[in-house]
Amino acid sequence: SPYFDVKPMNTIVTEEGSERWVFGKVNRFNSQECRQYLFCLTPKANIKYNCSILKNLTEIGKLDIVWVTGIGERGHLQTSQLERMPPNYGDMKLMIERMESKAKLKSKLDVVFRLINCCNRTVEPILNFDNSAPNQPLLWLGLSGRSLGPLESSAFVDFELSVYPIETGIHSHVFVD
Repeated sequence: SPYFDVKPMNTIVTEEGSERWVFGKVNRFNSQECRQYLFCLTPKANIKYNCSILKNLTEIGKLDIVWVTGIGERGHLQTSQLERMPPNYGDMKLMIERMESKAKLKSKLDVVFRLINCCNRTVEPILNFDNSAPNQPLLWLGLSGRSLGPLESSAFVDFELSVYPIETGIHSHVFVD
């Protein structure tokens, strides 16, 4: 795709640090077998932070599937144009730029965020923490109520926050009201 980088998600990292194919050592289909392959598509660096392009970008590209049969015959299938629903960012887009892949329970975790102004006017976002929700799995550490400064249209600001996980598991968190 001219707009997306594609990363296969079909390997497992072993304890030794090497990658292993999820379907086993031999990449071979049996008759009537069905597999699902997973790929991660991320916008290319030149458009990653451009909200106006990403909002209107619906075409992903075509998928080429190539195989060799057990008797050596080659096969090829190309899909029609694949499309995606354009994201609805609203006025602001918040992304995680950098963080550790593992978090320890009841230990501080530093996260670098990128806030992008997707509207056509200058805004001045203010960072507020709300640690008052019941059964909240994460606590935010830092100065609440601080301004991130004026942010012009299509501009972004990076900022670092510390989070303190108090429950295990995967959690979602509402960042913007």
